[in-house]
Amino acid sequence: TLLVAGEIEAHSDKTGDNKHNAFQFEPMVGYQWDKNWAAGLVLGVGSEKRENPPAAEQKTSNFKVGAFVRYT
Repeated sequence: TLLVAGEIEAHSDKTGDNKHNAFQFEPMVGYQWDKNWAAGLVLGVGSEKRENPPAAEQKTSNFKVGAFVRYT
C-alpha cells in the first residue's frame, strides 16, 4: 500500500509596524509492505520573514529530509 500524507502551514500577523510571515510545506510518502510495517521519506521546505522597524528585515529558509519506519 502506498502512503501519501503531508502538511502545509502558512502564518501571517502584524502588530503595529512589526510583521511576521511564515510558510512550511512537508510532504510524506511511504510504503506499507506488511499488515504492520511501513517505511518512507519526509521532505520539508519553508521560509520565514520578520520586519521589525527600525531593525533590518530578517529572512530565513529551511530544508529537511528524514526517514521513518512504523510498526503498528
